[in-house]
Amino acid sequence: MDQADARGATTDGGRPAAGGTGSPAGGARPTRATLVRPLVLLVASAAALVGIVMLLTTLITLGSQSLDASESGDVPCLEAVSGSVQGASLDNAYLPPRATCTWLVDGAPQTVVVAQPSVPVFWVGLALAVVGVVTCASVLLAGRRRASRARATR
Repeated sequence: MDQADARGATTDGGRPAAGGTGSPAGGARPTRATLVRPLVLLVASAAALVGIVMLLTTLITLGSQSLDASESGDVPCLEAVSGSVQGASLDNAYLPPRATCTWLVDGAPQTVVVAQPSVPVFWVGLALAVVGVVTCASVLLAGRRRASRARATR
């Protein structure tokens, strides 16, 4: 006499019948297909977290390098900005992150890079964060679509 559970058909011993999905509980081992989705989510979320940490590290480094340059007083452009000299400005760029100072020297604009953290670390961190977040969202949305289709066909 065969029994049927909510996940699939089982034989008398509680093992999955041929073609049934079975249940990981009750002694049956999880199949490779049931482990793929959680593993993908784990790897993708870890990649996203590593990427976010790398991005934060580069932005914190940018801020600390800018503060060190302004405290040292050996960058004439920063002295011009703090002295409110006409045409002197401090600009921050975020793709890639760097702080530049522009001022007029003999009527011609001159730009000096005040602080610039590692550009490859920034781009790798951005790529990891984006790929990790997009992968997690895709896997989660695919699971919801699959579940809603299964409910609609019942």
